[in-house]
Amino acid sequence: MAHCFSYRVVTLAAVAPPLTDRVASFLEKFLKKTEIELVMKKELWRWLLLAGALVAVYVALAALRLQVTTKPTQVTEKSSPPDEEEQYDEDYARRRARTVMSTEFSRPASPAVTPKTKVVRLEGVERGESFEGEKYRAFGDAAIYGVVRDSSRRPLGGARVRLFDMDPMTKYPPLREALTDTSGTYKLDQINSQERPFILIAQADGYAPFAQYVTLRGQPLEQNIVLNEGVECAGVVVDAQTSLPIPRATVYHPMPGAFVFKPLGTVETSGLGEFRFPHVARGTVKILVECSGYAAAAVRVDTPCSNTVIVLRPGGAIIRGETISRLTQKPEGRVKVAAIMDGLEFVTSTFSDEEGRFEFENLPAGNYSLLGYRGMLGPPERVKLGEREVREGVRVIVPAPLFVSGRVVHALKGNALAGVKVYYPDTRGKGVVTSDENGLFAFETLAVDRYWLEVHEKGFLPLLEKRTTGSVERIERKIKQSDASDEVTIRLRPVPCIEGIVKNTDRTGKVTGPAAQLDVQVGYEQPNIKQVLRTRTNTLGEFFVNLPSGRRGRAVILAFQRNSLGFASLRIPTRRPVEIKLERQRMNGRLFLSDGFPLAGVEVRSLYECLGSHNSNSFVVLDGPSTFVRTNGSFSLPVAPGQKVRLFFTLPDGVTVNKLFDSADLLRRTFTFVYDPVSKDVFFDSRGR
Repeated sequence: MAHCFSYRVVTLAAVAPPLTDRVASFLEKFLKKTEIELVMKKELWRWLLLAGALVAVYVALAALRLQVTTKPTQVTEKSSPPDEEEQYDEDYARRRARTVMSTEFSRPASPAVTPKTKVVRLEGVERGESFEGEKYRAFGDAAIYGVVRDSSRRPLGGARVRLFDMDPMTKYPPLREALTDTSGTYKLDQINSQERPFILIAQADGYAPFAQYVTLRGQPLEQNIVLNEGVECAGVVVDAQTSLPIPRATVYHPMPGAFVFKPLGTVETSGLGEFRFPHVARGTVKILVECSGYAAAAVRVDTPCSNTVIVLRPGGAIIRGETISRLTQKPEGRVKVAAIMDGLEFVTSTFSDEEGRFEFENLPAGNYSLLGYRGMLGPPERVKLGEREVREGVRVIVPAPLFVSGRVVHALKGNALAGVKVYYPDTRGKGVVTSDENGLFAFETLAVDRYWLEVHEKGFLPLLEKRTTGSVERIERKIKQSDASDEVTIRLRPVPCIEGIVKNTDRTGKVTGPAAQLDVQVGYEQPNIKQVLRTRTNTLGEFFVNLPSGRRGRAVILAFQRNSLGFASLRIPTRRPVEIKLERQRMNGRLFLSDGFPLAGVEVRSLYECLGSHNSNSFVVLDGPSTFVRTNGSFSLPVAPGQKVRLFFTLPDGVTVNKLFDSADLLRRTFTFVYDPVSKDVFFDSRGR
């Protein structure tokens, strides 16, 4: 371009003679200089472009090296997501609080599906009903601990404490086992605490065994045990038609109450039909006897006894049937089936085979409920049996998996609520899942025709189909037998609540700290509503109970542990937390037979009848503490002042007598109670302290 321009200028100088040679010479020098500068600028841009390319290549290599270095760390973090507790940290709670306070106009629309929703899968069902399955369901991070004492409150060393699954006729070994040390203490570790029942058994030489159902409600359980000296129970088993003794009949260990527990042991009758248990509980006990070819018999006798005659009738009723899956309507094997006679007079269990078939033999006549159990209990199948009747083709429905997905939203604003814990039935007891930032949750459970959901959120109650679920905070969901999934929206509405803190005190009444993990009963009455709820304090001693409405009413709160009790009465609704102190105010008493003999081992329970505020004849009932009478007939019981207290005496002959008192009288006086076996009543007298 410079050459062309130079050519044009020279030509112009040639055709324009008036221009001087000096001007022409200046123009030629300027053009030559400009041409050199242009060449230099082209070389400079080439070097700049080359340097820029080198810098870009270096940056790309550095980024690639950084990506290769951090990739394993990212994969590791992705493969181990935070658990429920780690997600619910302080920042998570703040974010949830902001979500609740925001309106539906300020929140963006939630996506229909989010990859961050954590789905809790159903586990352990494939293990079936076996010892392995029971061990899986029994495993957890809680414990059962306590002290084993005799009736004189002395610790018993060397006592054997065992934990079994919830079937009283279980054939499996114990799930946990421990021996008490010289101070009588024991501890059973690694137990599931998600509201699943177990059978706890304690035995020691020379003492009547202890056996009862226990449930860990989300926390370790302290279970102190008192073993009383055993008495003899002996007798003979005979044929009802021939009156001849029946050898080799199986006799279960006699026990008071409704259940006979197979893990306590059995004995076989001798050739003369005789049996003997050297150490059983004193009073009325239940004895179960079974023998092939005879209908099983359950009888009640008073101990001590040495000549009990138990009569067995030849033959017995038979039930044959199949265990059926509710989803496929086809037989399902490896299922436990329990047969429970009305009134718990007779309980037995068996297993279906691989094709789902089961059979019960030698059953006494009566009305039965058949229950299938595979991970969870199915619905009862009612069967009425006559003498020696054979019932065929009984169908027992078994729960099947159900996938549940849902969303938690504010009932009034419609916005999603994050961080809300939703509880549901699980094979290990009670499962829990937490809603994500979009309010979404999902889990798997087992169901037949219905299942439940619970939300325990302070200041919120579920609202479903424009109808509140009430203060129990539970939603019942019905499903069809063909349903494999269900979708639910939980609408939480703001409600008032009762909240407070429970504190321990020493013998002088001085507060020593919060009462953590303590059961608290809250009874309240509002117009057309009367309810008693149970909750539990947290590690700071705090508790809360939601109210279904803001109408005026009255509430009473009761909490107790060991030898101390706390009580509070307040009007609702209230905005202030209530403080409850566990104080050591106790009544003292003694219990005797009419002949002056002390009655040891008798259970004494207390029950509070608290008057309501809207009707003087109505009241809410709260369960108070209980105790056992010592060998000298004395006992003591924590009592709340200024209340109506009803004492229940469970006496050795199976009779339960109750008496109503003013707690002020119980605290001011020492009572002497006398039981008359003829009139089946308890009389009392008192004297001032």
